[in-house]
Amino acid sequence: MSCLAAESRHAEGAVLSRETGRTLLNSSLALLGKRRSGGETPVRVVLAVSGGPDSVALMALAAESVDALAATFHVVTIDHGLRPESVAEAAFVSRLACSLGLSHETRLWREGPLAGNVSEQAREARYRLLAAAAREAGAAAIMTAHHQDDQIETHFIAAGRGAGPRGLAGMRPVREIGPDLFLLRPLLDVPRAALQATALDRSLSFVNDPSNLDPHYLRARIRRSLREQDTKERAEVLAQIARHRENQSRAELNLTSIMGRWHDAGLLVVSPEGTVELDRPAFQKLESLSSIALLERILLAVGGGAHPPARSAVERFDHHLKNGDQVRTVTLNGIIAEVGSRMRFVREFGRRGIPSVDLSSNPARVGVGSGGVLFDHRFEVNVSTVEGSASLIALGALGRGNRVEKTLPVLLDAEGGILAAPAALRAKVPPATPILPIKERISWRLWQDLPDV
Repeated sequence: MSCLAAESRHAEGAVLSRETGRTLLNSSLALLGKRRSGGETPVRVVLAVSGGPDSVALMALAAESVDALAATFHVVTIDHGLRPESVAEAAFVSRLACSLGLSHETRLWREGPLAGNVSEQAREARYRLLAAAAREAGAAAIMTAHHQDDQIETHFIAAGRGAGPRGLAGMRPVREIGPDLFLLRPLLDVPRAALQATALDRSLSFVNDPSNLDPHYLRARIRRSLREQDTKERAEVLAQIARHRENQSRAELNLTSIMGRWHDAGLLVVSPEGTVELDRPAFQKLESLSSIALLERILLAVGGGAHPPARSAVERFDHHLKNGDQVRTVTLNGIIAEVGSRMRFVREFGRRGIPSVDLSSNPARVGVGSGGVLFDHRFEVNVSTVEGSASLIALGALGRGNRVEKTLPVLLDAEGGILAAPAALRAKVPPATPILPIKERISWRLWQDLPDV
């Protein structure tokens, strides 16, 4: 049965029994087992717990079932520092985890938000900090309490921004969030009310974040409208999401086959500098469903973004690349496509440049392993030998480099001097400059969450 059946298997406010919780967690761990390449058992899992009713219920279910599961759990709370109550709430989760026999730690978002979308920045920081905690704890996965209401909200948000089938299919029950690190969502079939009822049934306290009800936020407005849905309307939305997921699964299986064949034949090439090349004649022969899906992945991977642009924009991009014989360059979503017999997709430096990475705090906060930091979501950079104040910036910020070189990271000291640079930038820096070890992450993002064939 699909995780998103047309009707929920869990009644709106029904309490989840210990047996049901064990079954949900076991099913989630089984999905993880199918995706992992080897590894130890029992598997180590980080539980993301904010202190709200959903994550408290998840923590209780994990604690009740841990002796019957092939997993051990470590609870992590992220203190975003955005509300005065956050410190006390993290301390509350720590005490509760201890009472349930689970280890706990709190991670603080020290950098805090910059100008712009605070919610999106907080979300990115949360997963970065969770990933760092998972790496340090030797965990293979992070488990969250995303539930059925979250799934419906995500579907509506994706529809509102004009997303394609990939977005409309909602959240995956298991997904890759880094090489050899997975995100598990065992409760996607469980309504929010059932989780709150479960926490209350165990006589567990929880906290309520007022921002969840603040109409300033789109998700909160959608959440309010969901309360007015009747059972039939809810079932219809879940059925839509399930159909999108089934269609998306078939499309991804086909895309995996295409990308594998093209990669083996040299028709799809990823360079160490983070560019992607495609054979244009082969691309022009692709039917639109596959070519647009491939472009969405390229736009995400090369552009370093979190979401692809609106489906209509990708469709126009696809049309220009296939039919514009006089077109030499096309831009979209921070990407420049250089069009010839082969097409090369390059990260655009842009008017605002590329965000720098301050290494003055613990570099492991980005969660790519010991001594590694993530630059622009495109490169893993080894800074294990860096001491003192330093930062990673794009070479273009120094006014140097060609279209590709401008987007590569260089390591600067506190005075702005170049400490190290990738081998590809030897001609742009002083001859004695040490080599900065970088590894492109484009390949991983291109194949992220695609099935094995």
